[in-house]
Amino acid sequence: MSDYHCAPKPPAGETHTVQEAVQELHRLFLHVEAMDMKNQEALIMAYSEKLNEVGVPVDRFYRGATVTHPLIRVLTMKWEKPDIVSSKPYTRQGNMDTRELIENGYLVGDEPMVRMAMGEPFVRINVNDPNLPKDCQWMKDDGYVELYGLPSISQKKQVDGKMEGGFTWTTKRPEGFSDDHLAILKGHLLDLCTVARYHVKDYTMQTLLKIYLGDDAGRRVHHGQIERGDGLIIRSVVWFSDIRGFTKMSGELSRGEVMEVINGVFEVTERVTRKYGGQILKFMGDGIMVFFSDNTTSFQRDSFTAGEKKQLDDAHGAKLCRNARHAAEEFQRELCRLKIEREAQGLRGASVGVGLHYGDVSYGNVGGLERLDFTVIGPTVNLASRIESKCSSLSAQVLASSDFVLLDRAPQLWNTRGKHELKGVKEPMELYELQSMCGEGMAGADISSLSLFRSPGAAESSTSLNP
Repeated sequence: MSDYHCAPKPPAGETHTVQEAVQELHRLFLHVEAMDMKNQEALIMAYSEKLNEVGVPVDRFYRGATVTHPLIRVLTMKWEKPDIVSSKPYTRQGNMDTRELIENGYLVGDEPMVRMAMGEPFVRINVNDPNLPKDCQWMKDDGYVELYGLPSISQKKQVDGKMEGGFTWTTKRPEGFSDDHLAILKGHLLDLCTVARYHVKDYTMQTLLKIYLGDDAGRRVHHGQIERGDGLIIRSVVWFSDIRGFTKMSGELSRGEVMEVINGVFEVTERVTRKYGGQILKFMGDGIMVFFSDNTTSFQRDSFTAGEKKQLDDAHGAKLCRNARHAAEEFQRELCRLKIEREAQGLRGASVGVGLHYGDVSYGNVGGLERLDFTVIGPTVNLASRIESKCSSLSAQVLASSDFVLLDRAPQLWNTRGKHELKGVKEPMELYELQSMCGEGMAGADISSLSLFRSPGAAESSTSLNP
């Protein structure tokens, strides 16, 4: 058993020397236990407890790290006694650097983390300092005595001093930190940076996989389901949607205007489908493919018998179709709000068609030797795409197959549009149109939550990196 689980050692300055404390942090924790922690929260908690074991009286530990993320610039994590761990993301404000963020009011210049980002090699603040930073008022309010901070600087970037994050330790010890305590904190900093960087990179990888592949697909790839051909057959609702008249629109609007329309539609699609359990698998030009399925193993297997399909569909398939229909209804309403608001501002609105089908899909890795995709393929996918392609000619917003409508079990909400020939399908297929939801619940609609309509001044006036 690791010594990490043994009884606490005497504090530094008594029988536990600075060298012994640093070595224990190196050998027993940072080099052994920390790399195997399941997540950053577990790491922060175990590390803070270990510091106290070796004699450093830390009552609050804070770590800030820059991350690779399309929306988040910095991710912070905080531990406080007794074992309270919290995290907070700070959004990007364009490509502004630290100095520009301060000048534009997003950061406060005397914050400890900001001071280190601006080049200070360390920060030491006592609660009785006459110039206690306003952002450190919490020290006085919560009974803290002293804060000590060090920047996390990778060996590659030490030449230009570029900061990738930092740490602060705060104590309630009446005398503050001793010289021995600070020597321990500085003595294990390189190992702490290495471990923290490892966990941040793992978090970044998991997050980016989910952002670019979807929650379930990203999780599967992260867990090692990466061999070409790996996959399962799953029962699923497949949703296809795209913007009508997009080619004509692209020729009439500037690139920036086109991207604004697309992102507005995609933002609504993502928010609404996620709300009802859908996962976006692909953005395809002006179109989106979403699937609704069940994560239970009974819904995901190598093959299904006819009896198994009926049993699963009666128990779970109906719920999936109902969720997808609720998503389609809300999507219509939200899209109408978006279109009305844009046209009221003299901007181009967008109309979107949706196709829905339910059935088996092959879910897994497909592609070439050096370029793979984790996606769904099969007749169900093709049919959903073909159904959506009929929205324009039938002037319909949402169309679905009879398989979907039967499982949805709300026939009063669907109108038949007759049988239609679909490319690649032998027999004409009967299609059903969902009754329009536009106009319902539109009075006083609040669409301010859409980032498309937030003015630059609507962002937070300051972005505190409270240490």
